[in-house]
Amino acid sequence: YDLNFRLNFAFPWAYISTGDALSFNDYKLVDTSINSGKIRSDVTNTFDLMFTKAIGDIFPSIDRNKNLFINLSYEKIISEANIINYDYIADSYSLSFSKSFHLNK
Repeated sequence: YDLNFRLNFAFPWAYISTGDALSFNDYKLVDTSINSGKIRSDVTNTFDLMFTKAIGDIFPSIDRNKNLFINLSYEKIISEANIINYDYIADSYSLSFSKSFHLNK
């Protein structure tokens, strides 16, 4: 079962997206990676924040058409499970670049 909530903000200076998701997983088979004979069950809470900006807004000489973007994102995962191998907290950061183009021009 999944439940999530997301807000997207299209500001003139940047696009910002933030969200939080809860995921409930109950597995049907015993986890064979350990010897406990337990059927795995977990709850995962994922929070993420994404910031997108056109490179042309910062450096107009590089990207005059404003179709090259920089993306910065952060994600925090809190996983609570009845098997310790799957019980963790993780932080993730990413930096990426993307370019849009038209196939029919």
